[in-house]
Amino acid sequence: MIGALRCRLCWVWRRIARLRESITGFLTEFPIVTLFGVIGIGYLLGEIRILGFRLGVAGVLFAGLAVGSVGPGVALPSIVSTFGLILFIHTIGIQFGRNFAPAQGPRFRCEPDPTQR
Repeated sequence: MIGALRCRLCWVWRRIARLRESITGFLTEFPIVTLFGVIGIGYLLGEIRILGFRLGVAGVLFAGLAVGSVGPGVALPSIVSTFGLILFIHTIGIQFGRNFAPAQGPRFRCEPDPTQR
C-alpha cells in the first residue's frame, strides 16, 4: 500500500517537473508572448479584492516576479527595458517640463532679442 502510494507520488512529481520544463521552454522561446501574458495576468491579479484591498498595477510586478522565478532562461529582449526607460523619461518630461523651463530664468524664454531688429 505504501509502496503504491510512493510510486504514485513519484509519478505525479515527474509529471509536474515535465510540465514546468515545457512551460519554461515555451516562455523562453516566445518572449513577447511572455511579456503580454505577464501584463494580462498581472492586471487581472491586481483587480482581485481581498478584505477591501487590491494590488492594482503592482499586480503586474508580482506576476513578473512569479514568471521570472520559473527559470533563468525566461527573460525579455533587451529592447523592452530600453523602450521602457525611454517611455519613462518621456512621460516625466511631459508632466514636469512646463514647470521646469520657466523656473530656469530668462535664458529659456523665447522672447525676440530687441537688438536684432
